[in-house]
Amino acid sequence: MLSKFIRHFVFSILLLSGKSMWACDVCGCSISGLQFGILPQFQKHFVGMRYSTKSFTSIHPPLFTTDSLTTSLESFNTVDLWGRMAISNRWQVFGFLPINFIHKVENGILYDASGLGDVSIVGLYSLINQKKSKNIPLYQNLQIGGGIKLPSGSYQTLDAAKEWIPGVQLGSGSVDFLLNVNYIVKYQHFGASLEANARLNQQNDLSFKFGNRYASTCKVFYRIDSKKNVIMPNLGLTFESSNRDYHEGAFLDLSGGKTLFGQIGVDYFAEHISMGLHYQPSIYQDVA
Repeated sequence: MLSKFIRHFVFSILLLSGKSMWACDVCGCSISGLQFGILPQFQKHFVGMRYSTKSFTSIHPPLFTTDSLTTSLESFNTVDLWGRMAISNRWQVFGFLPINFIHKVENGILYDASGLGDVSIVGLYSLINQKKSKNIPLYQNLQIGGGIKLPSGSYQTLDAAKEWIPGVQLGSGSVDFLLNVNYIVKYQHFGASLEANARLNQQNDLSFKFGNRYASTCKVFYRIDSKKNVIMPNLGLTFESSNRDYHEGAFLDLSGGKTLFGQIGVDYFAEHISMGLHYQPSIYQDVA
């Protein structure tokens, strides 16, 4: 399968606990196997919602000379309910509850699914939490951590042809493990962040194992202060790769791949609320 076009759009909103947020409280990090960009008030709890949509137009080459090319249209929409608990100055715990909406049309056959996805819990520890001072004008933060993804989403749904398609299930049916490394540095109004994460997938009870997923992001941003409010436009690149899937003792040929995304976005931070809007067009792709 050759994917011809991929686009990714994200909108997020956070509600912050505690007193009002000041411009100097803004930091950044990445959560679980997904990029979340810049987050406010490193030491504060919050709850939030994130909406993301991914669209694919794919061309499937014929398996035999008598077959013809087929095209499929796919969209994956997710509403994430998530939050952060700041246990201490260095420890944070995040929880994620996704609601997935899947739509696919191929050869005139419609497939729709919606419902709860796989719940995740992630813990992060700050190895470096350096605040700027007169002697050192830089702000730096380095976090490492990991977590677990639980099989709370449905994963045994069949399509209209009574076939099981792994890529359009609400969940994976397996307990998977998450790894994260996040670094951010700021100087005056400029900043940059580097993020790397992995999802180590396990086999489910259908003898199917999704390939491990890896992602890394490099981003630069600029902070615009307006009284107690902050606006942060940002630009970046995200590279994602996945290993081949594994089923009943063999790797699947039409699986795995890698994609390079561009990224442009803006984040807005007010007193007890923040919002973000991000768009990721595909620059390069080699996916099955």
